[in-house]
Amino acid sequence: MDRINAYKDIIKEELCYQASKSPSNAPDLKQQLIFDEERSNFLVIISGWQDYAYVHQCIFHVEVKEGLVYVHEDRTDIVLVDILIEKGIPKSVIVPSFLPIYERELGAYAVAA
Repeated sequence: MDRINAYKDIIKEELCYQASKSPSNAPDLKQQLIFDEERSNFLVIISGWQDYAYVHQCIFHVEVKEGLVYVHEDRTDIVLVDILIEKGIPKSVIVPSFLPIYERELGAYAVAA
């Protein structure tokens, strides 16, 4: 369980850091953190008006369940999966769920559906 809590701490720390940065291409949009500790879901959303359009998007969504770290969404070019690996979460427990299973297998990630 300590291992899982360590993963959650890494995820929360990184998402807090990412949410603290303003998007250079949309400085009027606000980033918000959403942490559902009970269900182990961690999100960063962005919202606000950009020109004449209202924007409300999930930028990052990470879920920890059954000992695995599911990266459901990463709408950036920073590659959150790589950052989580650098910070100590083993590649073998990360499920980049936005990739097809065959790509997960090729990359030596966890393959869970």
